[in-house]
Amino acid sequence: MLITAVVRFAVVEHRLLASAPEDPPGIKIVQWTIGEGSRVPYAAIADQVVGMDPDVAILTNAPWIGGEAALRDWVEGEGARRLRSQPFEIIVRRPLIEMRGLVSPDVRRPTPALVRLVVAAPDLPDGRLVLALVDLESDPRRPRHEIADEAIALFTEAWEGPPPDVVIGDFNMQRGSASMRRIVDALMPGPTRHVQAEGGHGYAATWSEGFPLWHIDHAWIGPDVACVRYDTPLITAWRHYPQVLWLVPRPEVAADAG
Repeated sequence: MLITAVVRFAVVEHRLLASAPEDPPGIKIVQWTIGEGSRVPYAAIADQVVGMDPDVAILTNAPWIGGEAALRDWVEGEGARRLRSQPFEIIVRRPLIEMRGLVSPDVRRPTPALVRLVVAAPDLPDGRLVLALVDLESDPRRPRHEIADEAIALFTEAWEGPPPDVVIGDFNMQRGSASMRRIVDALMPGPTRHVQAEGGHGYAATWSEGFPLWHIDHAWIGPDVACVRYDTPLITAWRHYPQVLWLVPRPEVAADAG
């Protein structure tokens, strides 16, 4: 029993034996739930976002980070687009096709949020990568299945068009959560994979500050894309650590597109 638990911890939960490519190809996406408050080290976080040099940065609950000089200079120097849809600050370095807030959080009580983001991806069949940006509430008083029921009702009513290629954000649920899986399946029907299972390596946890034990920020992908690397770097944090993923077309999809 102990050996089984150790193997599961090392190989399944955290993939401690997996190695990551040094310079992977693909679209690099960073999602980082930061949080508000006077103690937030925004300057250090902005420096680290710039250092990660993503194609798409999704910064959740970070209303003042756009004012940091390092981030402003990087956005201007890269010719990037800086967008905002509560609770997301979004930076896009690829051609932007669409950004639309579909479900906005209710100021009166914690509620889910959903944004549709579409960027150019010439190697995919329709030339675009569609992302569903998700933010779920953190309320220990509410059952997870109840939170999932509310999110599914709101998200499925608001979402239009084909399903996303990526569902990403702060779920406040562990990777094995059946409630999270129901939300992902509602947005992205069909075969889906968690990026940790496909491109993950090393220790995987995104919460909480100083002593990360739980993996509650997630990304799931659909049938047209593959994850060649997935990181959860333990760098400067306020509440959460970031998740970083590199996405490419699945080989059979790339062949069809070519």
